[in-house]
Amino acid sequence: DQCPYLDDATKNAVAEAEARGISHRVVELTSSIEVRRRAPTPYGVFAIVRDGELLTYHYQTSKPMARLLTK
Repeated sequence: DQCPYLDDATKNAVAEAEARGISHRVVELTSSIEVRRRAPTPYGVFAIVRDGELLTYHYQTSKPMARLLTK
């Protein structure tokens, strides 16, 4: 991982999605080629996408994540 907070950010997103009954999946891109081809943002480190819309590419704690998922 490029960022030591990715595991925590992913756990926050998954927990908030599960609390709201939102289906989810975690996709880990493992090569630079895969990131260039599949990442939803040019930053390529972390992103949360819902229904094709980029919600964030920043680490989110539980409260901000909850606001993003209730929009």
